[in-house]
Amino acid sequence: MFSTIIQTGAAIKAATEASSVNALSLGGKDFLSARAVEVTGSPVLPLEVVIVMIGALLVSGFALLLRETRIERRKFKS
Repeated sequence: MFSTIIQTGAAIKAATEASSVNALSLGGKDFLSARAVEVTGSPVLPLEVVIVMIGALLVSGFALLLRETRIERRKFKS
């Protein structure tokens, strides 16, 4: 029984190692694009993606606010 469990575990480990693709290989692009389609097709976005999106929106909003402030200051100086 233990040998069956060990063999099953080894088979699962070998299957997962074989399915992972090195990003530098030619199949890496296919693997990454398939993963991207899988994530974007999911109804739930990963938490990390949501955090990055909110951070990007905050940074871009702050940059636009600084730009508008600079433009307004130039108007009043003229």
